[in-house]
Parts: sequence; structure tokens; C-alpha cells
Amino acid sequence: MARICVINPNSTAAMTDHLRHDLERIKRPDTELLVINPQHGPVLMESAYEETLAAAQIMPLVRRPMKRAMTPLSSPVSPIQGWMRPKRSPTSWC
Repeated sequence: MARICVINPNSTAAMTDHLRHDLERIKRPDTELLVINPQHGPVLMESAYEETLAAAQIMPLVRRPMKRAMTPLSSPVSPIQGWMRPKRSPTSWC
């Protein structure tokens, strides 16, 4: 069974619920899905300032799924989680 954890970096539970609903519709039946967000922190990600504030709230959430042997994923649309993605060489940007 696959286990996937998706962390919404903002503290808006309604947005996380919407994300969970969408992901539940497209996940495989044998996949366990955990969609979470921090209790505190910015409600929107609009600047590097909000990203920095959210990072401190996200780190404990990243560690929690790891303890449960889940696979943490980063959102391709969230710049705050870019640090979780593999580093790219300058030539791979194109």
C-alpha cells in the first residue's frame, strides 16, 4: 500500500479540506492519503516573508509523517516547499 502525505503550507483549514477532497477523488484505491496543514502561521503565501514564517510551522509536520514511514511530497505550486525538491543543475531549468 502506498502512503502519501501532502502538507498545505498555509494555516487555512478550509483550503486543506478542499485539497483533500480533490486528492481523494484521484488517488488510487490502495493509497493512504494524509493531508495536513499547520495550526498556526500565515493564511496565504504571497511573499517570501509568509514563506519564512510558514517554514517554522511546517518542519514539525514534515517530521511527523516520516515517523509513520509515509512519503512527504511537495506541492509544485508552493514556493515554500521548494527546499524539499531535488536540486537542479542550471542547465535543467529549460
